[in-house]
Amino acid sequence: MNRRCGFLEGLLRTHRDGKSQARKVLSFLGLYRRDDVLAAIDRAVRYHAFSCHSLERILAVQARPRPLLECLNDQYRPSLTDDTPVGPRPTADYQELLEEPDDHAPPPEAGG
Repeated sequence: MNRRCGFLEGLLRTHRDGKSQARKVLSFLGLYRRDDVLAAIDRAVRYHAFSCHSLERILAVQARPRPLLECLNDQYRPSLTDDTPVGPRPTADYQELLEEPDDHAPPPEAGG
């Protein structure tokens, strides 16, 4: 039997809140590298430590948290590491800033 399946089965067998603990185990993939989480699961199975708290302790001792940029959701990552250059804005975009205010014009509406 695969150790990782054994961990899930042990978790569900020994804890009433096994499913919520399993979700917490999956959340560790957002904090630690996959290989580190799998190694921690293997160690937990070897010692019959079927809980997310045991896994968390193993990860705290044996693994390093992923760097912040690596933790970001995939949908945001391309915008932060995209190599596409951003060109200058057209000067017409700034023209309104150079115009003199009209003292007789009504004030701009607030909100909107």
